[in-house]
Amino acid sequence: MQPHIEKLVKLQSVDLERTRVNNALRALPAELAQAQAELDAAERKAAEASDALTREETLRTRLERDIAGFREKLARFRKQLDAVKTPEQAAAIEHEIQFAQDEAERLNRFFGNLLDMTRLEAGGVRATDDAVDIAEIAESVGIRVHDLARDHRLVVDIETNLPLAQGDVGLLEQVLFNLLDNAFKYAMPGTLVQLRARRDDRFVVMEVIDEGPGIPASQVETIFNKFTRLEQGDRKRAGTGLGLAIARGFVTAMGGTLQASGRNDRPGAVFTLRLPVATIEQQLGANEVAEHG
Repeated sequence: MQPHIEKLVKLQSVDLERTRVNNALRALPAELAQAQAELDAAERKAAEASDALTREETLRTRLERDIAGFREKLARFRKQLDAVKTPEQAAAIEHEIQFAQDEAERLNRFFGNLLDMTRLEAGGVRATDDAVDIAEIAESVGIRVHDLARDHRLVVDIETNLPLAQGDVGLLEQVLFNLLDNAFKYAMPGTLVQLRARRDDRFVVMEVIDEGPGIPASQVETIFNKFTRLEQGDRKRAGTGLGLAIARGFVTAMGGTLQASGRNDRPGAVFTLRLPVATIEQQLGANEVAEHG
């Protein structure tokens, strides 16, 4: 190639490179502006989420304080029943006290669900990656649902030598509470509600089984949407329509799955929760905590 041709080729290459750089420089302000806009939007959402969480926490704290005071008043009121002259009067007052206490607990769950959903939507749920004892969690949940279960027969069946599961104690306890609460809402009084746990290969499987009307096949997924409730449940005790959505959100945060189905043997619903079996390292860590606890 002759020298003047080589020089021409180099000049053309330089021109092309200059054009590419100029185009990139011209596009850079727009790209920077877009990036800044996205960053500003993200910061606004983070600030809104933080404010929402703060407001919900404040409401929850105030509500818990009010309910605690309300319970104290109810306890004093019960002591005054001794002064009532007739059994009929005592029964009527006792009924009113129980109704008021149920409403206080319902209101507490309502705000708790709102707070949990706010945390989920704001990305504020951070699950720990621990080894959890399902039997211990089931016992704790059983105490929490004692009053809710008074019209049903609750049976807990935990497989012998069940391994520890990988998850978050607080989140898992709330998931099982929400699933049992849902079962008590939909199943008729006097029917059986079961909480089972077993191992299935590399997973720990938990099931909440009721004898309610069941779940239509078309709704086994939509029931996990926010504010979704089956009509049959409204006849007994209204809910927020958030419990199942929160349960699935918490399970997902723990790396597990939560599915719903109808029973094959009779009318009723089955909620199946699967979490990985804890690793050897996680189980050893849990044993060390227990030994030094």
